[in-house]
Order: sequence, then C-alpha cells, then structure tokens
Amino acid sequence: MNERKIVTSSMTVTPAKAYIGAKIIIAAPMDRDGKPGYRVAYPDGYESWSPKETFELAYREVTEAEKELIG
Repeated sequence: MNERKIVTSSMTVTPAKAYIGAKIIIAAPMDRDGKPGYRVAYPDGYESWSPKETFELAYREVTEAEKELIG
C-alpha cells in the first residue's frame, strides 16, 4: 500500500513510496481564468496558484496559538 510505480515522460517505471510533508506557507484567495483558488508563497520564495478545492484539502489556517509558537 505504501509503494507505487511512477511512469515518467520517458516511460521509465520507478518504484516510489508515500511521504507526508509539512510547511508553513502564505496564501490569499485569487481567481484565475474565472476559477476560484489561492495565490501561494512558499518559504523559499517560490510563488504559485492552486485551485480552491486542491488548496483546501492540503492546507488549513494557522491558529492563534500556533502563531505564538512560530513567532
């Protein structure tokens, strides 16, 4: 269950395992091409846009208590 096969553009099959990652990001609602979503800024400076449903499945807002812990 934890291992999958990934097919790359060169059609190479690569074994892969599941991973969970956590990061603190900055985001704001932003529509793109008439679709709701979020503008996302990552700690390394990379910025992107994510569809609303995808974003809301992956992220939740930081609580006030968590804000105190991370400064």
